Amino acid sequence: MPAARKVLEGDREPDVAVLMAACDRLLDGQRAEGAMEIWNSLAEQHRIPLGAVGGGGPILTNGTFRTAPISHGFDWRVPTPEGVSASGEEKPSGSRLTFSGRQPENCEVLAQFVPMREQTAYELKFAYRTPGIRPGTGLRWRVMDASTGGTLAEGESLSSGEEQLGAVRFRTPAGCKLARLALEYRRTAGTTRIVGFVVLRGIDVRPAG
Repeated sequence: MPAARKVLEGDREPDVAVLMAACDRLLDGQRAEGAMEIWNSLAEQHRIPLGAVGGGGPILTNGTFRTAPISHGFDWRVPTPEGVSASGEEKPSGSRLTFSGRQPENCEVLAQFVPMREQTAYELKFAYRTPGIRPGTGLRWRVMDASTGGTLAEGESLSSGEEQLGAVRFRTPAGCKLARLALEYRRTAGTTRIVGFVVLRGIDVRPAG
């Protein structure tokens, strides 16, 4: 962090890539406070097209997908494994993830690190539709404690031809300062691989109640 702070003081566009790499390494090492310091400084300097996290502001970043995900820091990671493609949606803005049927039986298609308060109840809310994807086939949200990898909550399998609201409630354990939200596909036994797409809009995380 001392080296990162010195680079941040320079406020130079060419340094953004190395600072984002440092932010990613801190997140991978569960050092949420250092990662937030770098991310929020870059946001305040307008070096990234996204806002600060924590500090009483929004918990989740880029929940409307109005900005194309940068797959770094506290923004969405879009792995796009073989057989899965990602694109933007407009009016209103959102994200479309399309499954060709050739994707792996178990894969992660969207993820984000989110700063948390320990021992606190939260609710993940989102709007979605999934034309072509049948019920119970294994596309769902999972919330994990980033420090341990343990699952805090798992949502229901997503399937709806018409747009509807979904929610996943979870509670952080003692010591949990960083969670990882992930949209996963895990093929349910007895089903074929899904073919179709999911559109996600208005994703948000707030303290429950």
